[in-house]
Amino acid sequence: MDSERNMKDNERTSGVVFPSVRSNPFGSNVSGDKAYRRAERIAAALYILTKYMSDNEPLRTHVREAAHALLRDIMQLRVGFRVGADAAETSRLHARVRETISLVQLLSVGGYVSKENADMVTRALEELSQFVDAAGATALAERTTFTRED
Repeated sequence: MDSERNMKDNERTSGVVFPSVRSNPFGSNVSGDKAYRRAERIAAALYILTKYMSDNEPLRTHVREAAHALLRDIMQLRVGFRVGADAAETSRLHARVRETISLVQLLSVGGYVSKENADMVTRALEELSQFVDAAGATALAERTTFTRED
């Protein structure tokens, strides 16, 4: 069963490309949509990092649950981006990012992923958190696009 699951995982993740999705709960909120797309890529990376771990490994389950929760927390900000980020929602997201970073570090310490891969995902999570702060700091969040240089 493990090898069958891994084969399916390999088929799904070879050349991970998300299809163009037409549904957009963020409306014209470009920053919110960009944050969600970043979170989707991070969640996919977390699944890839944990795909060879045993189904019985609690850390695997926790990392994947954190990936789901990260997507949920970003989705909760769809209204916050429009009217000024709600402090509680933003705080919850930052806490989730920090928890996920800790879980990724545990993957590295446990020998499940390389330090380089863990560092790459950690940087992506930190950038997501910074992006949310920058997007929520402006009243133009719906019409403004932030690049990495910003």
